[in-house]
Amino acid sequence: MDPSGAAADSAPEVGPDLSDPTDAILSLGLGLTRTDAEFFAGMTLERVAREYGSMAVFDSVLKAAASIARIRDLDDKHRREEGEVVTRELVTHAFGLLNRLSQHLLKTVPDTIVARTVDMHTGGKTLEEIRKVAREIVSSELKATWSAVSALLRKA
Repeated sequence: MDPSGAAADSAPEVGPDLSDPTDAILSLGLGLTRTDAEFFAGMTLERVAREYGSMAVFDSVLKAAASIARIRDLDDKHRREEGEVVTRELVTHAFGLLNRLSQHLLKTVPDTIVARTVDMHTGGKTLEEIRKVAREIVSSELKATWSAVSALLRKA
């Protein structure tokens, strides 16, 4: 009540904001993914009636989609815990190591090989000896990255 004794106006209960149908569907608390909610939000009432026959059937479909999403999430979690799936971060890190290796092999290693080759040629080394050193240089770079990626995957 306000000071005059009259009943205070209470705001009417407001439902979901229907200006964004995806958010309205997500607000139902069914546990749908945003992608699923966007799919259902894009349906017209005519399409719902045509494909599902009634709102009760459509409601059942929404709940089933939410159950499927929850099952999918639980399965993903279980597979990660069992070590059957690697995280995106792990894959990104591994590819980062491989990318650095590629850049190193294309930019720095050729200079190293050329410098060693010139020194070896000046020193009278054979072509076969020079090839062997070039292979060793590339091999050492590959082994270092291979070891880093292997260690990363073992920790996962």
